Amino acid sequence: TVTSRSEEGNVKEEINIAREGDGLEIGFNSKYLLDVLKVISDDEVHMEFNSSVSPCMVKPVDGDAYEYLILPVRISN
Repeated sequence: TVTSRSEEGNVKEEINIAREGDGLEIGFNSKYLLDVLKVISDDEVHMEFNSSVSPCMVKPVDGDAYEYLILPVRISN
C-alpha cells in the first residue's frame, strides 16, 4: 500500500509487488522518489529496504545500468 499526505489531499494506492522478508513501514519525500522513477525507463525496478531509517536502493531487475539511493524520512503514526 502506498499512501501520500499533503496540503492538497491524501492518496492511497494498492500496487502488486514481489516481496521477500518481513513487512516494513517507511516514509519518503515523494519528490525524491519521483525524481528517481522519472529517469528510469524500465517497467519494473528492484527496491531494497533494510529498515525504516536506512536508505532504499533502487536497481534494475536485470543488469547494473544504474543504482539510486533514496533517504527515508521519519513518519509519525
